[in-house]
Order: sequence, then C-alpha cells, then structure tokens
Amino acid sequence: MPEPAVLPYGENLADMEVRQAAVLLLAAKAGDVKAQFELGVAFKYGKGGVARSDARAAKWFAEAARQGHPGAVYELVSRYARNTTLNKDIRMVLKLATFLAEKGDPKVQCELGYAYLASDEMDSNDMLAEKWIRRSTEKGYARAQLILSGMYFSGRGVRENPEEGVKWAMRSARQGDAEAQLAVGNLYLRGIGVVQDWSEAREWFGKAIKQGNRNARHQLMLMDEHELRESRMNGTKTAKRSNIGGYYSAVALKQSGDARARFDAGMRLMTRNDGTKPDYRLVLELFFKSAEQGNVQAMMQLARMHASGTGVRKNLPEAAKWMIQAAELGNMGAQHEVGLLYEKGEGVRRNVRRAWDWYMEAARQGHPGAEQALLRINGGEKVFDDL
Repeated sequence: MPEPAVLPYGENLADMEVRQAAVLLLAAKAGDVKAQFELGVAFKYGKGGVARSDARAAKWFAEAARQGHPGAVYELVSRYARNTTLNKDIRMVLKLATFLAEKGDPKVQCELGYAYLASDEMDSNDMLAEKWIRRSTEKGYARAQLILSGMYFSGRGVRENPEEGVKWAMRSARQGDAEAQLAVGNLYLRGIGVVQDWSEAREWFGKAIKQGNRNARHQLMLMDEHELRESRMNGTKTAKRSNIGGYYSAVALKQSGDARARFDAGMRLMTRNDGTKPDYRLVLELFFKSAEQGNVQAMMQLARMHASGTGVRKNLPEAAKWMIQAAELGNMGAQHEVGLLYEKGEGVRRNVRRAWDWYMEAARQGHPGAEQALLRINGGEKVFDDL
C-alpha cells in the first residue's frame, strides 16, 4: 500500500511537524538521499511528526544505502547485528558495509564485525568478525574495544585470554563508554580477571550512572541490599561498611538517577543502622532532585524535615510549600496534611475555608482522617452520606 503524502501519525502533533514530515516524505520519494536517511531516523525514534516504526525506518535506510549513504549503511548493518527483522537486501548491505569498512570507517568496521559475530540472519564468521573489530579498535573506537574484550573472555574469534579481556574493557571504559564502565564494574564486583574489589566496582558503576546507565544503578542497589543483609547478620562492623557503600551509591544517584531511585537512596541514608548521624546535606539534595522530577513522596519528606527541623533549620512556610505541591499532585495524605496546616495556621495564614476544601479533596479519595476533620469543622454533621 503506498504511503500517504500527508502522514496520519502527526495528527496530534504540531502542524509544523506534520508539514515538515510531509515535505520530507515527498523529497525521499523523489530520490533525495539525505531526505531518505532523515526519514529513516524519524521513523526510528518516532520524532518529527511520524510514529515510531522499525519496518519503515529500515525501508528508508535501505533506500538511502542503495545510493551509498554511509549513515544508512551503518544503521542497516547494526540492525542485522542485533537480529532486527529487516528487508531481504542483506547482500547489498554487506557489500556496501564492506566497501565503507575498507575505506576505514571505524563505526562501520565495528558493526560489520559484530554482525559476523552475532547475527542469526547470516552465517557467523569469527575470523571476519575479529578482522573488522580489531581494525576498528586500532582507530580507538570504544564500542569495538568492548566487543573485543568480550571475545577474549568467551574465546570467540580469538584464543581465550581474560587478561586481554580486562585490558580492552578498561580501554573502552576509560574513553567514557557507559556499557564498558558497567562491564568493568562487574569484573571488579565478581573478581573476574582482576582482584575482587567492591570499592572499584562502585566507582565504575558510579561513572556509568552519571551517563544514565540503568543497569549500573541496579547493580549498586543490589550491592547495598547485599551488604545490608550482611550487616544485620554480622553486626556493627559490617554495618558501617554497608552504610559507606550506600553513601557512595547515593552520591552517584545524586548526579544521575530517576526520581524513585533518588528518593529510595535518601531514605536509606536517613535510616542507616550503624549509630552515626546521616549526611543530611546529601539526603536533602537527593530528596530535592527527586521532588523536582515530580516524586510526591520526596516532596512530603522535604515538608516533614522542614517542619521538624530534621537535618535542616526548622522552616514552617517551606514545609507548607512542599506539602502543598504534593497535595496539588493528588496525594490524599498530603491533601489531608495541607488541610491541617490551613486549619491550624502552621506555615500558612489560617484559612478554614481552604482547610475545608483540602479535607474534601482527601475525603473524596477515601482518606480516613479527612472525614473526621470535616465533621469537626462542620460541627459534627456528616458532609457526605456515603462517607
């Protein structure tokens, strides 16, 4: 079925994006190689007025690849390497990829080697895989260095050699490749090819977390949980080590982490069990960043800390500000708390009308204390028959 000139995928997007997508499609159909590649990118990521579609991305990358577009060739060969279902032009793709690889493109060399190593859509060829991946590493391409590391650990295409595996993984990680940093962290965590060292593992996981690597964050969490269980079994000495580990995890998450992970890290620091005072400055930073990302529990925790003076100077207006933010996002517990603040005039000007409104919001969601508050304000008469 021919594609429509005006894409339906942009119906809910800005008119400008839809028009741009339509113009791009017309240019691509007319044979404009740049437009064909850009349309492939748009379909790959679901941007620019079109919906995400791997099949259509592959189609337009193939059209651009037939005209020799290097980026399109790279996209196609990397998809073959990852077993993504594409059209049947694998011979054309490999021919063009080999041509670009021979000219010295390290990204294409790497993906071509990986395709020979990993793809189910073509016969694996470990010798060709090693040839192209090694050529890419000679140009300092970090991803190729990490793949070569894996080959040395597995014995695919090269003689098994863990020391070489560690060497190439370290080279890639030092260049800033997040997956390599995760890999090096795992090597130190498990003592594979290196002396086991959880401090080193934490350091490398932290580097990967700063680049947004979720798997590294998960590994740090698992390490904390393991050490916490160990501390409960073995006593204070291990507990101190556990909390030091949790501290470094929290520092890493402060730099890069999702809202829930930052909140959880802050709570772990607050509830440390070695008898020492928590690092409230770090706790507050974690809660603040989590709250900025929209985490209601972090907002409420900030409110409680400012209300009680825990780890920060007591500040009732600041406490009220955070609790109101949480209430406005629909949390019934926060709505009930804001009702109390307005009823008592704590951190806000006393306003029974506003207290009533917030209690009503909480009561509609079934908050058990909100009904009693409404009865109290209403002189003992029920507000809702069904409450």
